Amino acid sequence: MKGTRISILQKVQDWMSSDSPKELVFWRGPAGAGKSTIAQTVAEECSRRKWLGASFFFTHGNAECSDPNLFFTTIAYQLANFNPQFRKHIVDGIREHSGSASIRAQCLKYIIQPLCKLSKGCVQHPVIVVVDALDECSEKAGSSLILELLAAEIVNIPFSFNLARNQFVHNGTSWF
Repeated sequence: MKGTRISILQKVQDWMSSDSPKELVFWRGPAGAGKSTIAQTVAEECSRRKWLGASFFFTHGNAECSDPNLFFTTIAYQLANFNPQFRKHIVDGIREHSGSASIRAQCLKYIIQPLCKLSKGCVQHPVIVVVDALDECSEKAGSSLILELLAAEIVNIPFSFNLARNQFVHNGTSWF
């Protein structure tokens, strides 16, 4: 509802606007706290500002929106549409590694390596990727791998590439 969750939305706004955020990943909230609504609001605001590089909203029970094998290809597609410089390198990465690629290969070859070819000054504003409900991924091993790859690889991108996502709990452990 309009006018709710103002403080958390302000924290996200501050994080998105920071020249050098302390964390590349923003996470907030326990189950039922309205994280999906907040994620949608953040995605809409980022889109309005032209900062939304990509988004993926996992949805349990929807084959396309819960398949971990579609996550990085979807993000790569959206990033390629977001920025012409991204597009060139992402398309080159996909052409070089076409065919059935593992989740790890998709992350590295379609996103991380292409974006690492860009110079630090190529983007004048944050690039925000919103990921919601990773815990609704159809395969727990796939969701763990996605999280592991994001945590390990996002720091290699040479510009402000931020990831907003909701809480992911796996085997009782909260990942941030």
